[in-house]
Amino acid sequence: MRPRTRIACLVIAALALPALTPVSVSAESGDPVLMAAGDIACSPSKAAFKGGDGTATKCRQKYTAGLLSGADWVLPLGDEQYEDGDLADFNASYDLSWGAYKANSRPVPGNHEYQTPGGAGYYSYFGSAAGDPNLGYYAWDVGTWHLLALNSNVSMAKGSDQYKWVESELASHSNACVAAYWHEPRFRSAKKNVAKFQPVWDLLYQYGAEFVLNGHAHNYERFAPLTPAGTIDRVRGVREFIAGTGGDSHSDLTTGDSRVEAAQKTTYGVLKLTLHASSYDWEFLPETGTWTDSGTSSCH
Repeated sequence: MRPRTRIACLVIAALALPALTPVSVSAESGDPVLMAAGDIACSPSKAAFKGGDGTATKCRQKYTAGLLSGADWVLPLGDEQYEDGDLADFNASYDLSWGAYKANSRPVPGNHEYQTPGGAGYYSYFGSAAGDPNLGYYAWDVGTWHLLALNSNVSMAKGSDQYKWVESELASHSNACVAAYWHEPRFRSAKKNVAKFQPVWDLLYQYGAEFVLNGHAHNYERFAPLTPAGTIDRVRGVREFIAGTGGDSHSDLTTGDSRVEAAQKTTYGVLKLTLHASSYDWEFLPETGTWTDSGTSSCH
């Protein structure tokens, strides 16, 4: 049995720097709806930007933003603004689309945000919603779920500040359902398992996390519940969703990975998650076309 006694539910986002006290935010009760995607707003200097209207295949952030109106909370999963997360670009591109939902966004940074030193544009744009920029990770509650945010740009190694904070957070909360979100995935069909994220996955598995949300890969993949090593475990495993479908561009997929239960590389959209007291529903909402993916799962 995992070392936890829990009564509600938990999710985890992405951020981190020196070890300071994380932000804690209370939200509404009930069955909240979250909508998540990463890799969102293309650079306003791109030819495909076209004043924010995009083309048929690129810079589609305006259209994925049109799916967010039913969300209680919006989870931007990193690389919110290409190419380097500059504040002027945030204001000229992201703000025209997903910016309409900034007040109820709980973001995590991507690697492109950190191409501006310290992610300065990202933290300036999102303000307190992004947590303390000198800390990076934060915790918040929504309905019966406890949500945490992690930063894939800084160390998640065992013994690091971020690792110790996650361990403490998981051990000290009594929520029954646990989940997490950060930018770069631990697992991808097109790439070997990313070893630097295994220590935190070890903790999530140990404490019974339900799912992890990621972006970074510009496509959609839903994995079967996995162990920290990446083998399928339908009893205790943690499910990973990759939703790098926010609108910037698409990237290729590798087929034949038996762990992948649903995948596509041609449709932009957002992942809708409805959080119940002891379960959750997921549904991929396409911005155009009919491809979708949906299901439900009980908490461990």
